Amino acid sequence: MKKRVFVWVVGVLILAGCANMHPDRTAVARKYHHAVMLETREPAAASMFAHPCRLEADVLKNFMGRLVAIGETGIVSQPTPLPVFQEDEIERLVPDLQQALAQAGPDQCVRFVSFKQGKGLVFSSSRKSEGVLFASSDGQLNLAMNYINAKRLPSETSALCHEYSKIDPLKIRKAETPFVVTGAGLAFHRFADGARAPMWLEVDMKQMEKTMVSQARRPLLSREEKTPAMVAPSAVSATTGQPFDNIRLKLMFLKKLFDERLISPEEYHAKKAQVLADLD
Repeated sequence: MKKRVFVWVVGVLILAGCANMHPDRTAVARKYHHAVMLETREPAAASMFAHPCRLEADVLKNFMGRLVAIGETGIVSQPTPLPVFQEDEIERLVPDLQQALAQAGPDQCVRFVSFKQGKGLVFSSSRKSEGVLFASSDGQLNLAMNYINAKRLPSETSALCHEYSKIDPLKIRKAETPFVVTGAGLAFHRFADGARAPMWLEVDMKQMEKTMVSQARRPLLSREEKTPAMVAPSAVSATTGQPFDNIRLKLMFLKKLFDERLISPEEYHAKKAQVLADLD
């Protein structure tokens, strides 16, 4: 009997440790590849959040599929615009994020972590992303990240025992993997002093629903976005500082799309010629 009690107590302690339960977090989903929590914020957040929020799954999928950030490839180790989420990663995450947004209280946001295994040229090693998602009272859907596609430590085998970052993603002002604005309706959050938040995006939900919900589900990048033009020159220039680097990044991004078979050889050569024409 004592042995059974001991085993039970040890099991509870292990589960509690793996849960990494912050007193202000409630688990919505805790799975091998990802975990989703409801995170209670200070009372002042009640005026910031507009929860519960109900979004169509296809709308959320398309939003996440359009996200691009500056990252480093495993081949050239150079800053390159890359997709934030893999397609199968989006399929895993969206149902639980959707559920969490619908359950969130007026003072809660949705915190999540996602683990992914290396695939192709874009994700050449095991990676992890962590952030918060919430609807704000001004009608915007907000995504603020702690980190995007960061390398996982050997000890980080799954999201079941993930140790969440102690840094508030809503306060990050500098980042090595900033977002790149890739289309209408998306914008960087601005702090009170006017400074741009590199890891915090806002999207107008009404415009998103209007432009996305009627479209068929597409892989990570749409045909219109499978060109270097999707990388806003202002965003890239802010990262590199030189027009030549702007063109170089576009060419590198175009090559990644071709290598991942997201565009045809004809599209690749045509768009490459367009980019090179800017050198004249």
